[in-house]
Amino acid sequence: MSTYSAAPVIVDGRLASVVAKNLLNGNRVVVVRCEELNLSGSFFRRKLEYMKFMRLRHLVKPSKGGPFHHRAPSRIFLKAVRGMIPHKIARGAAAMQRLKVFEGVPPLYQNKKKMVVPQALRVLRLKPGRKFCTLKRLSSEFGWAHAEVVDKLEAKRKAKGAAYHERKVAATKLRANAFKDAPQNAKLAEFVSLSKYHFLILPRKSSDLPSYPNSLDDLLNFDDDIINKVLDTLDRTLTQVEESIHDMQLRDYGKTWDINKGFHAVPSLNCIHLHVMSNDLISDRLKNKKHYNSFHPGKGFFIHFDDVCKAVENGTKEQLRSSLKAKEELLKDPLQSHYNGKIYTNIPKLKTHLVEYFNDNVINNH
Repeated sequence: MSTYSAAPVIVDGRLASVVAKNLLNGNRVVVVRCEELNLSGSFFRRKLEYMKFMRLRHLVKPSKGGPFHHRAPSRIFLKAVRGMIPHKIARGAAAMQRLKVFEGVPPLYQNKKKMVVPQALRVLRLKPGRKFCTLKRLSSEFGWAHAEVVDKLEAKRKAKGAAYHERKVAATKLRANAFKDAPQNAKLAEFVSLSKYHFLILPRKSSDLPSYPNSLDDLLNFDDDIINKVLDTLDRTLTQVEESIHDMQLRDYGKTWDINKGFHAVPSLNCIHLHVMSNDLISDRLKNKKHYNSFHPGKGFFIHFDDVCKAVENGTKEQLRSSLKAKEELLKDPLQSHYNGKIYTNIPKLKTHLVEYFNDNVINNH
């Protein structure tokens, strides 16, 4: 805890001395839930001590009123830390600038990793049966009027966190079931997701295959019987994956939307694989034009699974195969929304549009 770290140390707990040491070592520290800080000793004893502190006045001229004492738990804790730091010199003043204190947990820090201070935990520091009180109760006794508001916001945050954890556990189980239920001659794999839900299906190596196909081009070079066996295997797994994705969509958003399934004309992996992904194309991993255009459902580089099946069935697989290599030029096309066809000049603007359209027309469309 006493070494330097470039990232802010978010303390969900106690002990002003540890915080002061981190500040003097150059760390940025954020203390959340200050209202839940514990004070050793009974509430009545702490109240008497704080009343004495509040009565302090100007020594020479008591009518001047003396210093103003904050009532909020975060400000009381801040004052305790300040007393352990030489805040009147440059080093101490700079250290105090690196400290932030809050009641509750603000949205900015709700998803950040938090730390506790083991040597300051009540169960370790106080003897069994020793009385204690919370800073929230003490502050409320002296005029802090926001305890109920903070409690309501904290209850909402905890309920939201519990719901998110429940959805995450359920999604993990669905993924595990999809992997377990995959046919013996097909393999399901998770990919660097370029959509909210994105999976790969890879056919397993089999003695029925003359050689393992590395791309759609290799697959279409086989006899129709072999191609149909591979496509049938992928189709059985595809049905299960689609059901799992729809279940996850319902659990996370309360509704379902389209799923795209297909191959890249020129694959990025050295083995044939079928992409199964939701149609939103919203992901932090979407970084450049090539990423987006390669999964654009209408560009042509993304070869839909149904189109491959029809080409084999209609005897036009050679025409499809001969056009694959030329489709690589489509990756250089402008960024065009697959929702409304509008052209965007860069990825950030496109991603903003995708999120707004998804929220307005998919999630909130009743």
